[in-house]
Amino acid sequence: MDKGPYETLLGRAFFFLKIRQRTEKEMRAYLQKVVERTHLSGEDVVDRVVLRLKELKYLNDESFVNSHISSRMSLKPKGKYALQQELANKGIAEGDIENYFQSHNIDEEALAKKALKKRWHLYKNIDHHKREKRATDFLLRRGF
Repeated sequence: MDKGPYETLLGRAFFFLKIRQRTEKEMRAYLQKVVERTHLSGEDVVDRVVLRLKELKYLNDESFVNSHISSRMSLKPKGKYALQQELANKGIAEGDIENYFQSHNIDEEALAKKALKKRWHLYKNIDHHKREKRATDFLLRRGF
């Protein structure tokens, strides 16, 4: 028995979510590509699948923000500005981003020290001025 476009897209969406949590924008873009590649019909099918994923709580941009930022803080520390840019690029609404940063206090100085601590050994045999410049450049690239 053939599955309809809705069931096909829902299955593909679950597969896409298996890898990591996604934003609504990422999911919509992925499903649109699937529709174009497989020549599925029905424009509203993507909307129905996204709505169903939201109902099942598989798509939730607020929980994505929480998990993404906590992951970034522990694995690859970045500053507030860089985190805001990453989240905006992933399609998170500016209001959701601001709400997160207003309700959570982020110690950027501690994060910068943590990030620099991992790199400092690379700078130990370099002239003092070059070491300071490289450290500053590194922190700026990380959004501090």
